[in-house]
Amino acid sequence: MTAGIIDLGDFSPLGEMFDPSGHGFRGASATVCIRKHRPKGKVRLSFTDGERSELFEMKIGKVTKSMASTYADLQDATEFGAEAVALLVAAKVYGAMFHARSYKGSGFDFYLTKSSASSDPNDIFCDAWALETSGILEGGPDEIRARIRVKRKQVAQAAREGETWVAVVEFSKPCAIFERQ
Repeated sequence: MTAGIIDLGDFSPLGEMFDPSGHGFRGASATVCIRKHRPKGKVRLSFTDGERSELFEMKIGKVTKSMASTYADLQDATEFGAEAVALLVAAKVYGAMFHARSYKGSGFDFYLTKSSASSDPNDIFCDAWALETSGILEGGPDEIRARIRVKRKQVAQAAREGETWVAVVEFSKPCAIFERQ
């Protein structure tokens, strides 16, 4: 039994601050990465955050020729695909809403909130928590643990108070591991 569906084509759960018109490439990138390993059939994503584990069914399409050529750089596809999966899992599991993309060099990727109405759009730190994402196209538990260590160190160096999460997404045996810092 699954805990729900993660739809790589529907970013509406991220709330009104997320502009899906410019971010469909993230879902397409995730599709390319997953379908590289699982060309056909249903895909399930395992999730854990150390306190709970869930299994989600993923709504995912086929990779078209244009998708394959557009997202042929699998390193970029892995990065953007991991962002899509992590954001959608955070919305599903924690009720998180997208608030803003962080700046390069900040130590994390996104600011999220529990409600789109709880934050002042002019103050990206108000009620927001940080999410750092990372993707692995194909790797085992050792590589995932190593990536989590690297990302923990990265967010620890960020000059930020407040809640911060690290999310690592692995695509060959789809999983999302979240860890609170």
